[in-house]
Amino acid sequence: LVAFIPVRFQPDAFETTDHVLNAYKADYYSANTKYKDWGYPTPNELWGKVVKSKSEAVNVIKREAHASQGSDDPLWILAWGSICTTKDALLSDPSIESKIRMLSIATFV
Repeated sequence: LVAFIPVRFQPDAFETTDHVLNAYKADYYSANTKYKDWGYPTPNELWGKVVKSKSEAVNVIKREAHASQGSDDPLWILAWGSICTTKDALLSDPSIESKIRMLSIATFV
């Protein structure tokens, strides 16, 4: 996981992100899961990957797509909500198009 990009960069989006990461934290530390044993990232590691602005998000997508240029591995993006940030990255740097693959969950394009 390279980045956790909220769907919008407004307080309610960050509250939703916190809600999701708090649920992950509860699962991570639950005696009923083996997330730690399986090497899943800690909740604090994930919170540290939350992108704070749209420009930062666009730059992360472009940077990671360029970093994968020399390999056969594409940059996989899981979009949970709007794909507008990915669209903005593609419009600002069309050369990354061939390296991006998208999975979309309940998106509103």
